[in-house]
Amino acid sequence: MVGKQILNYRITRLIGKGGMSHVYEAEHIRLGHKVAVKVLNEEHAGNPNIRERFINEARIMAGFDHPHIAKVIDLDENAKEPAIVMELVKGKTLAEYMKSRKGLNVKEALDIMEVLLKTFAYAHQRGIVHRDVKPANVIMDTEKSDHIKILDFGIAKMIHSDANLTSTGMQMGTPLYMSPEQVEESKDIDRRSDVYSLGVLFYYLLSGKPPYDHTNLSNFKVFVKIVQEPLPELEVSAPLNRIIQKATAKNPADRFQSCEEFLAGLNNLKDFRQQPETPDMPEDAREHQKPLHDNTTGNDNFREKAKENGLNMKTNVIFNVKTDTCSISDTGLIRKENEDNMGYAATPNGDVFVICDGLGGHAGGKVASSVAVESIVDYFSREKKENVYHAIDEAIRYANQKIIEKAREEPALEGMGTAIVLTVIQEDKTYIAHVGDSRIYLFSDNCLYRVTTDHSLVQQMVDSGMLTPEEAETHPKKNIISRALGITENVDPEIAQDPLLLKNGDVLLMCTDGLSDMLDDQTIHSVLMKHDNVRNAGDELLKLALEAGGKDNITFHLIKITKSNHKESVFVDKSYKPVC
Repeated sequence: MVGKQILNYRITRLIGKGGMSHVYEAEHIRLGHKVAVKVLNEEHAGNPNIRERFINEARIMAGFDHPHIAKVIDLDENAKEPAIVMELVKGKTLAEYMKSRKGLNVKEALDIMEVLLKTFAYAHQRGIVHRDVKPANVIMDTEKSDHIKILDFGIAKMIHSDANLTSTGMQMGTPLYMSPEQVEESKDIDRRSDVYSLGVLFYYLLSGKPPYDHTNLSNFKVFVKIVQEPLPELEVSAPLNRIIQKATAKNPADRFQSCEEFLAGLNNLKDFRQQPETPDMPEDAREHQKPLHDNTTGNDNFREKAKENGLNMKTNVIFNVKTDTCSISDTGLIRKENEDNMGYAATPNGDVFVICDGLGGHAGGKVASSVAVESIVDYFSREKKENVYHAIDEAIRYANQKIIEKAREEPALEGMGTAIVLTVIQEDKTYIAHVGDSRIYLFSDNCLYRVTTDHSLVQQMVDSGMLTPEEAETHPKKNIISRALGITENVDPEIAQDPLLLKNGDVLLMCTDGLSDMLDDQTIHSVLMKHDNVRNAGDELLKLALEAGGKDNITFHLIKITKSNHKESVFVDKSYKPVC
């Protein structure tokens, strides 16, 4: 093969061999730049299923534009041995990197997992499940800890696709990292299968070895363990072990339901990044770690029915020491893309919850909301601020500036912006802020209060007496907003001047207009009255919004206070009036 020309590239050397294909380094015959060329082996090129799956890999990867996924440059699908031309990724595979190590320290393992979880979340958001997560498919630049590339989407599948590119009896995945549902050859493989494999990978990073001794076990015995036995516990702190056990639960419903949720669980363990070595954490340090509360209760009947009806559910459920929180972001039934973004982080400045609703067309809106969420979390995750009000104001202005800078870098994104709602829970005080028409509600003592006022044209008309609140709800211009991030250099966030002092059982609902436009206040109130469990309440709110038409992306946090010293709720001297 060396010396052979494929498209405009001449093969120069063999890089690696696989069961289905070989990978070569090649050079452009005129421009001289180097690439990697993946060639399907001759013995498999005549198999229509394998050939189509190989070509499908190129199509999937060509649709990605992510710094941690190897880029596809070209495809030669008509050759006798089809070939994929890709960027040449320098470095070692994670398997090679780990060969001489008995496990990474917790900080390095968490840093790698953060990159991997964000990258796989990106793929999942685009409807792709990898199905072969393993160390050999991760390339690392050992001089740059964040320089990681994901390879080999050869057995990836579209989440909602019915296409079957596998042959009967063909094993899809690498045994040690396969999920129980892959072992059982379930037809319902979704993103939670990758979550399981990433949990096994996390175990491998911390221990330096897979959870099962494959050198002395047949594949069959490994499969039995995967289906029947939990992963062995590591000599690490109890919270770290709980994270791994939850990620690798046998029942997909008991796992983290997404990579975003997995990452949120790890973010609760940020203090561990300061620990020098994994096995040697002293007992007194373990006692002071923040416990991760677990609750897997959910409306499984609705989830099954939603799956049958093709509803797109993206649910993240996050739990910390002060709140039970259900966080949901769904594309809805009309829009093709989700322009909303949401975030949660336990920071030196308190627990931060943020939701952003992007504006400016599907590409720009998605970028604006993503930049805003990342900027807010980044700002609060730095050192502790002296004044929380100043911190909130500065964080929102920082996010505004980042969006504007991004638009300057990429002129195609000019005009993008986002609405934002922000909640910061610091000790027993809850601070809220917003820009735009996303809302925050408070449910307390069986009453529902709207604690933000829309920054919108119709709200201005209500304030001036031109419209009644009831008329505003159905006005054709109700979605024209008067403030947003990213539109002008000077943004004017509205920050509640007094913190909310909330008691146990109080619930905050942060949401985009994709929920509040579909459900009136009375419906929201009735759901919160009905359900004590926020997961069940979240499921029903999403269900009702979809049944009402799901005309926009639907995103919300439900935050229930579970550990408060306040016996009574106090919010702006009780000046908020109940809406129902």
